[in-house]
Amino acid sequence: ALITGYYLLSDEAGSIVSYLERIAENDGLILFDPGPLVGDIDAGLLRRAVALSDIVAVNEAELPFVCGLTGENHIVVVKRGIEGGSVSHAGRTFHYNAAHVENVIDTTGAGDSFAAGFLYGCASGKTLPEAAELGAACAGIVVGIKGPHGHWTLDMS
Repeated sequence: ALITGYYLLSDEAGSIVSYLERIAENDGLILFDPGPLVGDIDAGLLRRAVALSDIVAVNEAELPFVCGLTGENHIVVVKRGIEGGSVSHAGRTFHYNAAHVENVIDTTGAGDSFAAGFLYGCASGKTLPEAAELGAACAGIVVGIKGPHGHWTLDMS
């Protein structure tokens, strides 16, 4: 499951976190991306969402809000746009590169596309570096089109 912080700003936030609890109880993989309004999320809901998540994906502005909430078992992804980013897990950290894009048209949706590709990679049994590469490839496709939507396949050749 991929959940963004926007969902935790709604009247249904408690129900959404309860649903995440059911996913976690059934060993489901959860990626939480708190988003730019992370400071507006109720602190208790934010703690619960992070605690239930396997992967927490943030940018540098969002990172301070989750510092101290993640543990050694979390996979923490820090997205840095064109600079790529880093993935930390079990005391180890590595850098990943952004996909090379000839003509950036619109960055809308790039972070969400990275998160979706990364989650798919993890759920498919890829290594963390492979999942980061897939996430970066998805983000690279999205920035080459106007708006956050597009159609593509998983063929990376």
